[in-house]
Amino acid sequence: MRLVMLLLAGAAVSGCTASAKLGTGWLSKDELAFDVKKYPDDAAVVLYRADKWLLEAGQARSSEVLRHQAVAVLREGGFSLAEVKLPFRANQELVELKARVIKPDGTVRELDARDMLSDTNGKGEQDLQAKFFRFPDVTIGSVLEYVSVIRMPWVMSAEDQDTLGTFPVKRYDFELTGARVLVLEAIEYNSTRPIDVTTLDDGRHRLRFTLEDLAPRKAEPWTPHWTFTEPRWAFRVIGWKAGQVTTDWYREWHDVTENFATRVYLEAEPYAGFSERPDLSSCSDAKCKVDKATDWVRQKTSTLGVDTNRDRPLAEAFKTGKASARERAMALRFVLQEAGVEAKLAMTTEAFSRQTARSFPEWEQFNRALVWLPAQPGLPRPMAIDLEAEYCAAGELPPQVKDQPGFVFWMEGGKIGDGKSAGEWVTLDGPPCRAPFVRETHRAKLRDDGTLVDRLEVAAEGERSEPLQRNKRDFSARDFDRRMGFRATDVSPISWHSDPTWGECDRLKGVCGHSVTLNSPQYGVRDGAAWVVPLKTLTPFYDTFDAEQRQQSVRIEATLGVTEEVLELEGPPGFRVGKLPDTITLTAPGASVRVVAEKTKTGARISRRVSFTPGIYPATDYPKLREALEVFRSVRNTVLTFERE
Repeated sequence: MRLVMLLLAGAAVSGCTASAKLGTGWLSKDELAFDVKKYPDDAAVVLYRADKWLLEAGQARSSEVLRHQAVAVLREGGFSLAEVKLPFRANQELVELKARVIKPDGTVRELDARDMLSDTNGKGEQDLQAKFFRFPDVTIGSVLEYVSVIRMPWVMSAEDQDTLGTFPVKRYDFELTGARVLVLEAIEYNSTRPIDVTTLDDGRHRLRFTLEDLAPRKAEPWTPHWTFTEPRWAFRVIGWKAGQVTTDWYREWHDVTENFATRVYLEAEPYAGFSERPDLSSCSDAKCKVDKATDWVRQKTSTLGVDTNRDRPLAEAFKTGKASARERAMALRFVLQEAGVEAKLAMTTEAFSRQTARSFPEWEQFNRALVWLPAQPGLPRPMAIDLEAEYCAAGELPPQVKDQPGFVFWMEGGKIGDGKSAGEWVTLDGPPCRAPFVRETHRAKLRDDGTLVDRLEVAAEGERSEPLQRNKRDFSARDFDRRMGFRATDVSPISWHSDPTWGECDRLKGVCGHSVTLNSPQYGVRDGAAWVVPLKTLTPFYDTFDAEQRQQSVRIEATLGVTEEVLELEGPPGFRVGKLPDTITLTAPGASVRVVAEKTKTGARISRRVSFTPGIYPATDYPKLREALEVFRSVRNTVLTFERE
């Protein structure tokens, strides 16, 4: 439900405003009462959680946010809730904090100032400081309650509620009280409870949103981002009302991007000292400049290990050789624009990474920056350039970005310190980057004493190669050797490894790999005139789907792609493989599996392949997906028989 409040009261409030003090009383005994039988498997229950906001827009503009929470500890797993940390920035003020613990016998202990520790080293406005404390003498049956109020000397423009966590919630309250001169907008997701709007006697408006008996978020693998499933709210201030004039603020999407657009297009600070440039002197058209400049950015910097939305001065990023996707996009747009190529920035949300609402503009929905090139001389079609992936050529897009909506924004006119933000939605289209892919190849031989010697080679492509690239960068020789040792014990507890070797790892090509020899004594079993050989040398795969039933939908990420494993197994001299497993092809929602076994001159070749289709699939589709993946995994639990020729 989307709700807009256009406050049509008279002139703006000046001087005298209503009290900015939010109510902070303790909960009553009745409000803390609950039926423990309703939570037989939970370590704790949130008896009450409230997020309350107060926005004042008079001469003394301010915002206050209250957090009130009471938790009952039901099992030892809830003891972690005894530690509380309240972060806030140096230009914010913690105006109230109180806490108490109610023991099972009803004894109440309130914490005092000596129980509250502080971290106040931050000096800049964006530096974090904190108050933190631990509830004392927490036992099973304790109730932990605290109230905090943080004040900031401005009107908070927007807020997107975080998840309530993994514990059940008995009651949750959201409340926003805004000065009558503010134009507010609020939205609720994944809930049938409407936002209640009340006009107070002094002309202010109050929004309330109450939820009861919220189930805990289950810890299941491959679940959708919590924003797709959990009830939540968001609000934003979209204007100020002064007399009969309303000043727009975050009413449109280009308003949301305006602050970042101003920084990127008009301010000199991000580019201070940024003197490096690509050599584009040999280029006579825009396409050449785009290709060379994109390659230059990727060669000069790496995104591996850098948060995608980090935003530091470009000179610093290029000096260290480490840049975020956002910093890369800023640099590429800047050098292209300087070289006469029209280039703009775009923001998008990766597929299935979080729930979005086109009707509710807010910056928090975005999580990836790109460069957008409109059609122009030398570029007959628009082009989107993704700078997160190391291996994509200019215009190629990885699967989590391709065909996603993106918001392109720019500044119209003006010099530094002046200009107006504008923007439009586009579809991010282009040829695909190297697809996510992993191939594991085993060249194994069973000796006549039952020992298996298997040379395993792993080759990864696209985004699947990046974890290996990070390992090669970060692992010591000992770390790498230990990791390969773990792989050997996957085959047998008495297996050992030898000759671990890194293969080609090139971040710009998007490839990486390694190899190791797995040595497994007593692997083959002699059974009269035959050898019985298990297929345990194959990799254990996705044991996260063991559960017979599922309570939540399944999210399959675009980065999974294809996994293929091939085992070429040679039997002892004088033996040939007997009956082979049947060829199996299965298609399920989100995945397809193919298993093929065939004879070779010296033994057998077993291949298994699983291809994933990104998306969010309902829990009712889980049995078919599980069945397909179980077939893929079950190959590892079969045996081959080698008979005398």
